[in-house]
Amino acid sequence: GIWLQALPIATQSAWQRRFYCIRWVDRLAEQDLIVQPGGEQFPAFYQAWQRLRRQGRLTADSQHWQVLQVLAADWFQASPALHQAEIAAWDEYLAAIADYHRSPLIIDRLEDYEVMLDRLAGSCFQLLPDLPAHQRAIARQFGWVDQFYNNLRDLYEDAQQGVCYFPTEVLAEFGLTRQ
Repeated sequence: GIWLQALPIATQSAWQRRFYCIRWVDRLAEQDLIVQPGGEQFPAFYQAWQRLRRQGRLTADSQHWQVLQVLAADWFQASPALHQAEIAAWDEYLAAIADYHRSPLIIDRLEDYEVMLDRLAGSCFQLLPDLPAHQRAIARQFGWVDQFYNNLRDLYEDAQQGVCYFPTEVLAEFGLTRQ
């Protein structure tokens, strides 16, 4: 994130808000999965997001979610029509988190892993601020690469938590197990 300091202040702020939202949601889902298994915080947040998306404004019972306040201000208060790509990407990202932050997560085939990479990281990289439409496809692919290397880097730590994102067929090909 040190490269953010080279950006104009207004641009830095947009990137910082977006990173905050992405990291916060990821941590919330991990908390429900690892820290307090079976927790209900992420599903409650996800429902509040869906209400914001449908109604275009925060309801009284959603005001306590600071992340939703940030997104409402960034995408819904000014001109939601200008932010449809980001809104759709955020919705796809949250749906992917709901699907893939579960235990046990078992991905059998390489094709299923590629779908996960696209849904999780591809949609996440669609959230980059000021991303022109003609760069969306390459940003999505960049997300795949980033997530793959994150999975590889965290393989040991994830296995200690009982999580393995790599497909069973690929692990078997190299004589590895999920453990």
